[in-house]
Amino acid sequence: MRKIERFPFWAGLLVGAVVLFGVPVALSFVWRWFTWNGESLFLAIPLFQFAVAISLFFLLKEGNLSREVALYLPEKPGKLVATIVCSWLSLLMMVSGMVFSFLVVLNALSGGSMIAQAMEDMVHYQANYGLIFDTLEGKGFLTKLWLFVNLVLLVPMTEEWLFRGLLYEGLSRHLSKGWAILLQALVFASLHPWGFYTVLYVAIGLLLGWFRAKFSSLWPGIWAHQFQNMMAFFSFLIGGRYIMTLDPSWFGVENLYSLVPFTLLMGGLSVFFVRKLLSWPSTTATEG
Repeated sequence: MRKIERFPFWAGLLVGAVVLFGVPVALSFVWRWFTWNGESLFLAIPLFQFAVAISLFFLLKEGNLSREVALYLPEKPGKLVATIVCSWLSLLMMVSGMVFSFLVVLNALSGGSMIAQAMEDMVHYQANYGLIFDTLEGKGFLTKLWLFVNLVLLVPMTEEWLFRGLLYEGLSRHLSKGWAILLQALVFASLHPWGFYTVLYVAIGLLLGWFRAKFSSLWPGIWAHQFQNMMAFFSFLIGGRYIMTLDPSWFGVENLYSLVPFTLLMGGLSVFFVRKLLSWPSTTATEG
């Protein structure tokens, strides 16, 4: 079989569409044919998506950029993981503080209508994540463990391979790194629920894209993505559906007295840890 040397941008979008949309649709027909229950379908989809996405790796020719960055492990991986976790937490907390501060101001200027819109968005979010909550509520340990494997281990590896691997490679051959990072982040965010948290998904996509560009490796992004999903998993497990609700009192102007210092503190920590990442030893993976 002739292996693929270069992966075009359009092909990356096509593979992404097949994995993210085609696989669930195809499996739903199979499950309906055998009359299997919906919970087993929900738990099976990420495994099949991972298998289909990663199978493409073996069709790529040695020297293909997406293949090389999937194989390359940056220097001092243990220390790098710790630094990524610290930088990831501080950056996300900074962005969250900025978003909430902006929404508090916007809510005050709009006469309180921002609260209603945010609450509507969160109801929409609960509906999107309903199957996760259903699986976590009243299910056995093995079911929860398999959900953990899906959300924390498999989904990040699949998405990093699709977005920061294939899609980024196709974009970077036609555009600068900055544009490639921005566009893959927008595509990444567009495939998540739209509304209140959209800006955070864009920020996450930008950070993951920057990790890919900085380290010429998918693994820093995979580790960060897995850590992000692990935080979400345990938040859902411990907090239940309540974690997806908003308290209107959070949008009072008086909260700026705590939000602004918190955002500045997280910003300072972000600068500290990002500087450590910037000074990380140069990569040796093939680029271009």
